[in-house]
Amino acid sequence: MAVDATHRTILAPPLLWSADAVKEATTLYRMARDKVLELRDGSSPSRSGYWVFHPGTGGMPLGFVPDTAGAHSIMGRHPRVDLKVSEEYESFSLRQTLLRARRVEDQLVLNVMDLESPSGIVISSGETVRALDAMGPFATYIGGLMLMFVPEDPQQELPETLPVPEIRGFSERKPRPGSGSFKTPERQALPPPSLSTMRSGTLSCVHKIAGLQRMEMGSIIPAAPYANHTVSVDLDLARQDGGCAFHLTSRKQVVGTLVLNHEQLEHGVLLGRYDRCQELGSHRLGAQVSRVHALLILERGALRIFDLGSTHGVKVDDEVVRSSTLMRHQRVELSGELALRVLFTSVPSIPPPPPQPELVS
Repeated sequence: MAVDATHRTILAPPLLWSADAVKEATTLYRMARDKVLELRDGSSPSRSGYWVFHPGTGGMPLGFVPDTAGAHSIMGRHPRVDLKVSEEYESFSLRQTLLRARRVEDQLVLNVMDLESPSGIVISSGETVRALDAMGPFATYIGGLMLMFVPEDPQQELPETLPVPEIRGFSERKPRPGSGSFKTPERQALPPPSLSTMRSGTLSCVHKIAGLQRMEMGSIIPAAPYANHTVSVDLDLARQDGGCAFHLTSRKQVVGTLVLNHEQLEHGVLLGRYDRCQELGSHRLGAQVSRVHALLILERGALRIFDLGSTHGVKVDDEVVRSSTLMRHQRVELSGELALRVLFTSVPSIPPPPPQPELVS
């Protein structure tokens, strides 16, 4: 067994799925394909996104992830998530996975991001990954449960049998000019999959990408009474390098300044009580903050926050939001327990225009 130091999780070595797993996926796809074709007859031809199935749904989809700009879906066992898995699947986390469907070079792509669960995402090669982009129908094990993802795309016909996906991997990150010591080189995903780069005849592609990056102590400049350690962060360099900074308060008490670099924001940063979420020094969040509450991430060059199906919600400038683009001076509240005021960010002074389906994400 190997230990993934980034996530402090024991991961199994890569092994191909067993014959039973392949058979389960094949059977599930056949059932899912029949249902999707049936649903197509009664839906608008312009509908686009991904259907999600698992063996326990009795032939019905668990839910649908629409190809809508800025939209996201959370899958888990918590009552507030979008795609709710039955409580009987105890190995599934309350908030297990974030799903986003989008268009890349006019191709429908599904992004699957593990929310720092103990189990991760097991793809058909047997590897455990933390995030992926995929095209076409594909299957994974998530939380010990077989999940089938089937595209709903007016431009794409579904193959009669489940195709074997092309698995694409990581490349090494090249340091950006002027990055200095503020940034730590990490793995970087290859460009999103493209039909022009896939093998001829390939109908499914799973592209492994780096997942959420947990920050150790050092990303936060603490304030009294939490200043039991010394942190040196070059705020000017962080600003020049496309990072962001937040002024943190908790119950009207200053916690400190949270500084995140460009790479961390590209991969995504979790906020919550879970021990794999963003380190906030010696400050401990109260029970009103969900274990996995919100996600900060760069999307189309803008800094966005996503509510992850939290119990008490996310507010931006006193407005309850599902997701929102963040700009300088805006105030984000997590259940009234923690507030983040944006000191600086690489986001433009005005929100970016809504993306068009034909544009590259």
